[in-house]
Amino acid sequence: MDKNVSTRRLGGAGAVAAMAVALMAGCGSGRSGPPAASPPAAAVRSFVGTAQGTTAFVSVVVDGSRALAYICDGVPGDPAGTTPTVQAWFNGASDGTTVDVQQPAGRLQLQLTSTGMTGTVSLADGRRLAVSGQAAAADAGLYRAESTGAGGKVVAGWILAADGQQRGGFGVENGGTTKLSAVRPLTLSQPVFSVQGIATARIAKVGITPIPIP
Repeated sequence: MDKNVSTRRLGGAGAVAAMAVALMAGCGSGRSGPPAASPPAAAVRSFVGTAQGTTAFVSVVVDGSRALAYICDGVPGDPAGTTPTVQAWFNGASDGTTVDVQQPAGRLQLQLTSTGMTGTVSLADGRRLAVSGQAAAADAGLYRAESTGAGGKVVAGWILAADGQQRGGFGVENGGTTKLSAVRPLTLSQPVFSVQGIATARIAKVGITPIPIP
């Protein structure tokens, strides 16, 4: 046999074998690939609705791990609105689809979808009210101001509905008691809240600023 022919044949077989190894290595590297990207963080969602049988508005903001909600029937006015008879804040964990928070103010239980909310709020006075609402858009939603001064801690809230109606009020916590008061209407161009002799604070839309952890 021609030695040159044998050599050429062996060389061809070696090349095929080398190519097979390279292909197998390539397939293996394709399987290992880069790690899958982490799922995106849950988007902040805001809802505004009503509590059946009252004039109160209810607003809730969720971010996939926490919820902050406010219920209030005070009607802001200038120079002064009506003092709330119903006002409560709820702050706790949420998976973004349900809210179940129990605090001294009562208990808030909601089911959330991409377009609305339904559920109940149980108040400290024993009333259990049905809650329903829609996803908030544009400027509608929950606004909050908080500050501490010589007169105590002040927490104010406003709920702005899509049609421009508002509910809001504030409480001054001092010595273990909370005194409720009326607020002026929310003005987005001048988001400052001031209580003479106590505190001045900037009003922020909840969902733009982080949801506070109590």
